[in-house]
Amino acid sequence: MKKRSCIITLFLSLFMALSAHAQETVTYKFGWNEKNITYSEDDGSWSFDFIPAENVAVGLGGGPDFLKIGTAKEPYRDAVLLHTPMSQVTNVSVRFSTNGNHSKMLAVSVGDVQVATEPIKVSDKIITMSFDAVTPLDGEVKVTFSVLDEDLKGDSPAIYLYDISITSGGGTEADVNAPTFEPEGGTYTESFDLQLTADAGCTIHYTTDGTEATAASPVYSAPIHIDYGTTTINAVAVDADGLTSENKTETYIVAEEVQLVPATMEDVRRGGSFYIATSSDLTKALYARNFNGDRINTTDNVKNATPVEIIFNGTSYSILLDGQTIGVSSSTHTALSLTENTSWNITELADGQFIIANTNVDPQTRALLYVPDNSAIRYFNHETVGEGYVSDYLFLFKAAGAAAPGIAVSDSRFTTFYSDAAVKVPEGLRAAVITGTETIPAAGADPSFRLIYDWKYPAGSVIPAHTAVIMTGDAGSYEMVETTETGVEPEKNYLYGTSVTQMITEPQGEYYYFKLAYKSAEDKVLGFWFGAQGGAPFETQGGKAYLAIPKEEFPLRSNGFKLGDGLTGIDDVRMQQAEAVDVYGVDGRLWRRAADRADALRGLPAGVYVVNGERVIVK
Repeated sequence: MKKRSCIITLFLSLFMALSAHAQETVTYKFGWNEKNITYSEDDGSWSFDFIPAENVAVGLGGGPDFLKIGTAKEPYRDAVLLHTPMSQVTNVSVRFSTNGNHSKMLAVSVGDVQVATEPIKVSDKIITMSFDAVTPLDGEVKVTFSVLDEDLKGDSPAIYLYDISITSGGGTEADVNAPTFEPEGGTYTESFDLQLTADAGCTIHYTTDGTEATAASPVYSAPIHIDYGTTTINAVAVDADGLTSENKTETYIVAEEVQLVPATMEDVRRGGSFYIATSSDLTKALYARNFNGDRINTTDNVKNATPVEIIFNGTSYSILLDGQTIGVSSSTHTALSLTENTSWNITELADGQFIIANTNVDPQTRALLYVPDNSAIRYFNHETVGEGYVSDYLFLFKAAGAAAPGIAVSDSRFTTFYSDAAVKVPEGLRAAVITGTETIPAAGADPSFRLIYDWKYPAGSVIPAHTAVIMTGDAGSYEMVETTETGVEPEKNYLYGTSVTQMITEPQGEYYYFKLAYKSAEDKVLGFWFGAQGGAPFETQGGKAYLAIPKEEFPLRSNGFKLGDGLTGIDDVRMQQAEAVDVYGVDGRLWRRAADRADALRGLPAGVYVVNGERVIVK
């Protein structure tokens, strides 16, 4: 097709004449064969919608030369005839006749443009109504007969349609060059500025929401910044005469590139950065971050991989997307939430393949699933699995060749760590070994026991290889950087660990074994509690530490140690320390020494006691 620039020359009129199209008029003759509507040029281009009045079916009839719409008993409200899209429509003419019992209107439109609406003149002869378009139009041609009277009693407002003629071509081509995009659409791994250019004298109009650009769209005046995600740009050029170019569309995907390997349950328990995906064939993926309300949006172009952070909280997991903890809406239990029910269970089916279910809802009925039709990961009923539009599991990946495993600190502000290599303590954390226990006597009551912590590894210091520690700091993920420095070995340490998940293998013998966890699901008291019944060996996680205490040092009166008892050398653990008090009788007898104030009087006989100089009555 010939193109002309936006420069107006003295040869404009000659050029326009040369670029004129020959007009073409197609006439469709309508009829009725006692069963179906018939018309010439029967190419399947017409569709019909006859809307009855008062819920009465429209009566159709007529003869081979005309179509009758409506009868005395079966009136119509609207009769719509729709032709498939045509280009450069300049005129629509309709030939028909009608009875005069009701006022009617004939309307014609092309695409989204209404050409005209005209009242129908009452006549017992054939009427021809012709409608000219101001400029050539593209789109579906719609011809509508409407009855304006609200009261359709009496004779029907019948229409006798003979033919419809459509003229296309004519006028001049809008031979304006479309804008040029630099760079062209495609997939990129970094954000950039998109440049649009057009011929001299033209104005560029564009959209960024995927809708078609028109002369009414925003004017391009500066480069368009294309950021991470998927962006569709539409643009047209408009010359000084108002002629518009074809709409040009380019789609840009800006995604980060990463080599991926399937994650293991070991990786998940250790926590850190993952990619949640919907297929297992990701050796290299391009991904874009995108969380929208109750779903994690993905696209086939980026192979459905979405970066997340996973934090293990001792018994369950937190999942963070773009720094936001996601959970499940309590009102529906089917929508994702940023604030509610943020605790998850993650179960491994095979390497890389996991079921992710919320702990607040029955895991047998609901899980985090992928919906291909929506290109989204949503929280869904398990009962929808197998119906063809959700999968019953997801995949988790880790970046190939990633740095040394990091650690994730939960909202409790504590975690444990073990590595076969020496590592540096990240900024914001500090680490301790446990050097033993101590007994705190209490007069007239059983003594209490607490751990002795040595917080000898501040931020920036080196934790030696094969040294298990407890760490504290603000919640979040931290990178553990391996180093060739050796660090200072602890003289004594009751914490142990392994680099792989396995049953406890050391120390063997007469020990009780504890893990860092909440005392129970109901009693959210963080501490070192039995990992198995009676303090027996249990399966310990790789990269984590556990506590082993000789049985002779731990009389079995409790199932563990509350974190915060004896946390010497740490002032900002944000946990209330127990107040130790002495309890005397009014006769001066010492009943208990250095007892926890909250439990100081528990179990004592009725009487009057003195606690820190204050008299207290026990009834």
